[in-house]
Amino acid sequence: MIGWRSVAPLGFIAALAACSGEIAQTFPLGHYEITVATDPSPPEVGEDAEVTTRFKNSDQALSACQMHFRQFMPEHEMSADETWHDMEHVGKDMFRARGSEFTMGGDWELEFKLTCGSGTHLISVPYLLEWPE
Repeated sequence: MIGWRSVAPLGFIAALAACSGEIAQTFPLGHYEITVATDPSPPEVGEDAEVTTRFKNSDQALSACQMHFRQFMPEHEMSADETWHDMEHVGKDMFRARGSEFTMGGDWELEFKLTCGSGTHLISVPYLLEWPE
């Protein structure tokens, strides 16, 4: 089971928990809203995952933006913690990238950075990755 919790400005909190199927949740990012999904969903220990963001209220200006994400465990210092993955703009409202291996179960975070012109917006999406049984 994977649980998503949002850490975002203005006290926005969303939670979703599921045992199987695609996990996707919408979060505010700048003046946009993004839906975050992984493949596989939920991510699996020992595997990497493709991360996709889809913008609900996209506009033409989004095509000039750059999107990056990183994955890390807040309670465990790892060499890959500061590695930002470039996300490819694959359509009007979607970015996609492949992350690093999820090395263990526990509390993880995906942090997204959207840079448009001189403005940068961040959102952190914490979640719990269960150990395989």
